[in-house]
Amino acid sequence: ELLRLAEHLWCIFLAPGGGMLDSSPSTSSRHSNDCYVVLNTVRRQIVAAVTSSTAESVAALAGDELNASLESLSRELLFDYTVTTHRQFEERNSVCYEMLCKEFQKGGGRLGEGCVERLLRGVYLPACISVHRPERDEEDCRSTATADTESSEDLADVEKAHVASSVEVTDGHNICSGEKVDQQRLPLQESYHNADYAIVFGTCDDNDENESDDSSSAQSAKASAAPTPDSTLRLLATLSLVSPTTSETSIPPTLLSYASVPLSSKRRDCYKRRDTCGISQQSDVACSDDGWDVSLVNFVVPNACDVIYGVSLVFHRIEDSISGSKDLNQQQGKDASDESKPTATGDKSKIISISSGAASDNKCPNNLCGLWTDKSRRDGDTIGITLISSRNVIPAMRATLSHLYHTHSQSINGNDDTSPLSSKQHHLAEPLINILGSLSNQCTHSTFINNLMPHLKHGITPWLSAPSFHTQQLHFTSQSALHLLQSLPPVPLSLLFLTALLERKIVLTSHRRSLLLSAATGLQSLLAPILRWSHLYVPFVPDQFVRDIVQYPAPFMIGVVREENESVLNSLPSDVTLVDLDMGKVVLPMGCSNAALEVSTASGGNWGDLRCQMLRLAEILGSFVGEQVYGGAWGCDYVFGDDTTERNGGNGSWEAVHSICQKFIRELLAGTNSCCFWVEDKRHGEDKTENNYTDKNKDSSVLFDESRFYHIKNLRAQGLYMPLFKNDESTYLTADTSLALNTDEFGAILETFLRSQAMSTYTSSRPKTSMAYW
Repeated sequence: ELLRLAEHLWCIFLAPGGGMLDSSPSTSSRHSNDCYVVLNTVRRQIVAAVTSSTAESVAALAGDELNASLESLSRELLFDYTVTTHRQFEERNSVCYEMLCKEFQKGGGRLGEGCVERLLRGVYLPACISVHRPERDEEDCRSTATADTESSEDLADVEKAHVASSVEVTDGHNICSGEKVDQQRLPLQESYHNADYAIVFGTCDDNDENESDDSSSAQSAKASAAPTPDSTLRLLATLSLVSPTTSETSIPPTLLSYASVPLSSKRRDCYKRRDTCGISQQSDVACSDDGWDVSLVNFVVPNACDVIYGVSLVFHRIEDSISGSKDLNQQQGKDASDESKPTATGDKSKIISISSGAASDNKCPNNLCGLWTDKSRRDGDTIGITLISSRNVIPAMRATLSHLYHTHSQSINGNDDTSPLSSKQHHLAEPLINILGSLSNQCTHSTFINNLMPHLKHGITPWLSAPSFHTQQLHFTSQSALHLLQSLPPVPLSLLFLTALLERKIVLTSHRRSLLLSAATGLQSLLAPILRWSHLYVPFVPDQFVRDIVQYPAPFMIGVVREENESVLNSLPSDVTLVDLDMGKVVLPMGCSNAALEVSTASGGNWGDLRCQMLRLAEILGSFVGEQVYGGAWGCDYVFGDDTTERNGGNGSWEAVHSICQKFIRELLAGTNSCCFWVEDKRHGEDKTENNYTDKNKDSSVLFDESRFYHIKNLRAQGLYMPLFKNDESTYLTADTSLALNTDEFGAILETFLRSQAMSTYTSSRPKTSMAYW
């Protein structure tokens, strides 16, 4: 603790050049010669004390000699304030001085309650001083801590409910149709970190409304035909996988806009090339052997103040590939027995088992008029199942749906069902498709949920030893970050990081929907944990909203599918940065349409200067990233370079990139604590005695000296303003200044970062003990 206090005293007050006791551009007065003599004496004694071992440093810092010097410095500073500073303050800030005198007189010999708030409202501060509000006071922190404790207890109760031998759903309701769901028991033996709901959707049959015989089935069919953002799709079933009393997930009406995956023309072209020319790409796994396109997509849905996480397994019939798949089935059937020969019409036995089970459990007649794949539809054949959760359990949900598809797809080669799908293994989609299609009949819901339980357990098996679902979230973030690293070269990746750091408008685009979520998640993780993105964040924007959302006036980070929005992406506003994840490039805008976003730096720069500085800095950061991740290519001209292998691989590559980005953020924030001054207005107790002078209900403000910030950045670029010890985590001062920026070369970047919401949030979140406070 003594060493920490010594570091704080040094960095905030005593450090040559950067400490508050040295003059800066915002300090017009200087100390007396006697004060500087004592100040330099204290500096020498502290530096001499910390150059020894830890025990000797502690003894020297607590010694009488240093304490006497600090007391002498305190007296000199008080004398300077009385003789010089106070007189200048009275002459140059007469309005502020008069207000303080009135407050002092009104308070009966002390400053009255709320005087700081009134003073800041009534005084014009210098242009270089900005005012920030601390995020929480101590009472709010205590309330938040209590709320967090209650939330933790609620989460523990939820997990205890899931650990029970069975989860009983009583008096549940289909939250989309409003229909009551029959009582079901969901056997979950392990801690549950998987989906809250399973939702089945698809295109409607031509005679859907005439298939139901009883009133409940008719109402279910009517609810299934409710309008959705995509008029060709309808909700077939909404199945609760947990007790409604323990799940607070609400399903937004726009869910199908995020969960559905239209069949792109790019995939159609791949299938045509495979059928006509024999050219095979990813279509071997994307297309089943009975002519269905198969997609497994991650997504998030904005929902009020939170988001819903989901994974969709979607099937589309490919008319151009049906003939080829049938020929393949016939050829494979020549060497197979009639009992084991698969057909493209699906596994009827599984449909019969679900239908008969539903009839026996619920006494509901089997009114399934044939298989779902045999029915005619004007809008084409599309069906899918989506798992959603209020928590980020995407890895478990993705494993669940993958296992579900693999189990119900038949291997033409007779491979073991437990082996993972590969590009050489043929598989059929219609068995699972017909099972999903049967769920339009509500009587099949209970049996399907029971059949889904083994797949849900398979999805959570790797996470049973995890203490909470946050382990899945960290794994998903790590994998997403790795996908971003694999999509962009070092320099474009560094440019994208700077674009997010300076809070510009960002549009991520790709043909792969899951990559949009991965890239947005990975980009956010580059800023964390020190900073965070606090603006509009929509990893995937449905097509009907893209044209409007790109006109949003504030910073945003959104994902857009390229194929459906080519015209919008080719005519983006002039202040939007386009990130093409398929091509691996980042396109900065040439101009800035919003005058509010124009920067006017101390060096007289504008958007053009900022753009040039970002490109130059991206090359510098990109060289650090390239040397750490791709040592072979980036170090091939070095004498000791290794041009055969990469220095890092897999997650290690991302850890190296994240370390470089965090190092740069720490350098930007280095010394900012000495630019902050905490002013606190304490309220007295009822009897107004000193014993009741508490910190409760206090009003606080943080004054930030921007001129000192630029001054410190220049000192750091010159190799000055060093920490007392090797590294100081509280002020982010380090002995390494390789990433330090000066105002002459990067003034526009420094000012833009200083004006960012992330910087304001960081300043407001710092505790008062990390800065000068009064």
